[in-house]
Amino acid sequence: MILLSVLGGKIMEETVHWLERNLSNIHNGKQKLKEGHVWTNLNLVDPLGFVKGPVTSIKLVKIFSSNTKPALIQFNPELERDTSFCIFKSGDDMRQDYVVQTMFFIFNRLWQLSSMPLKPHIHQYKCLPLGHDIGVMEFVSGCQPAGEWPWRLLQKEISPEDKVSFFSSMAASYLACWVLGIRDRHQDNMMIKDNKIFFHIDFGFIFNDAPGFDAPIFSIPG
Repeated sequence: MILLSVLGGKIMEETVHWLERNLSNIHNGKQKLKEGHVWTNLNLVDPLGFVKGPVTSIKLVKIFSSNTKPALIQFNPELERDTSFCIFKSGDDMRQDYVVQTMFFIFNRLWQLSSMPLKPHIHQYKCLPLGHDIGVMEFVSGCQPAGEWPWRLLQKEISPEDKVSFFSSMAASYLACWVLGIRDRHQDNMMIKDNKIFFHIDFGFIFNDAPGFDAPIFSIPG
């Protein structure tokens, strides 16, 4: 067991070094990689644990346009089952994201144990800091930013059950953001999943630490 733990720790360390060496320079323009690039003949692991076996190849699926140029990568793209997607970020302190997700877990637990008939619930996703300014997070599929989502769907095209889910998740997200002083709440940091779950992402500004140009402290899309 000790040997397995040591070997696992070594491979994880190699994975972190590989991600930092190959992906960290995308956000500052020092490394030019095209979407669709594939690295092969690897012996790494999925830091988030979705891929249970070894990661032998990694595909650069997309480079997002936000300031730090996060990269969407796919582990083992040639496989149908033992594959997963995650977002690699460099230039952000993801320890804050980890703290926020931990607090969200506590909030969800308190609401689950409450006597409220309609319990608020925050949609969570995995994230893992790999250093002081790099980390990975789970890619949540079926999402649209609030600024692009067709809000007219709420009027007649969403079922009553999905509306309850939508507004319960919205109430929970906004309450938690208010309590934790989460700022930089623009519509690209508000996501809607499967037309029934509202949640927030990107927690670089918390405890009322705000960017120079910020949205109102309580920003609800029109």
